[in-house]
Amino acid sequence: MTESNDRSFVNSTTPENESDVDKVMSSKGAVAKVISTRTGLLDLPPEIRLMIFRHLLVRQNPLPGVLPHAEASFPDLSILRTSKLIHQEAFDVFYKENRFRSWFWKPPFPISRFPHIVNTIQNIETDMTLGATFSDSKKPRGGVAAFVRLMQCLENHSIIRRKLVLALYIDPSPHSLNWLVGALGRFTNFRTINLHLLAVWFRVPHKEFFEWCEHLKTALEPVLGYAEEFEVPGWNPSAIGLRFHPVDYQNQSREPSRRESSGLK
Repeated sequence: MTESNDRSFVNSTTPENESDVDKVMSSKGAVAKVISTRTGLLDLPPEIRLMIFRHLLVRQNPLPGVLPHAEASFPDLSILRTSKLIHQEAFDVFYKENRFRSWFWKPPFPISRFPHIVNTIQNIETDMTLGATFSDSKKPRGGVAAFVRLMQCLENHSIIRRKLVLALYIDPSPHSLNWLVGALGRFTNFRTINLHLLAVWFRVPHKEFFEWCEHLKTALEPVLGYAEEFEVPGWNPSAIGLRFHPVDYQNQSREPSRRESSGLK
């Protein structure tokens, strides 16, 4: 290429004025900025991060435990080790929005070692057999022992929890009725309690079991509030469902006393 051709080539690729030069340089700077900028998880708004955590950690079906588990349905909790902030946000999503089954008694759960987990969990589902395990001895056994352990796990009543689902196989007797009323009366800090009730022995007449459930309902309503009856899906047709809303009932019960103390009518 000759010198004249070189000059013509340079002239053809050089901006005609200063403004063109500025445009070229500003565009190059913008591209460089985009290339050098990385959007990390902490750069996202908190609402988007929570959506990501729900996608990774929340399952539709109840989880078999609260600690890392070998089952395929259990989420990978490695994201909790990413940073302190991510751990806090993801921890709350995992333990507040999942449902957990049988974590407090099978196998025995070390309550004293993980109080932060116990105090964060919102949704609990489990099934117990309470038939033939009631006795006058001071040491509970079988399903009764498991139920006592559940009460110990959830004894912090200052924490408002979301939902408790108890599937109970019952030996309908006066002793089991009195014991269960006293035990269930301690779960006043749940927004919803669903009881799935079924007689242990199929030879128990349905009428007798139905009357026992009516006595249970009548005894619990002054403590847990009005009981809604519902059909238990997928269960034996003779199963009876009772739903309570203890927290709402407690709040409504306190309202008249507040009005009286403030002089309102």
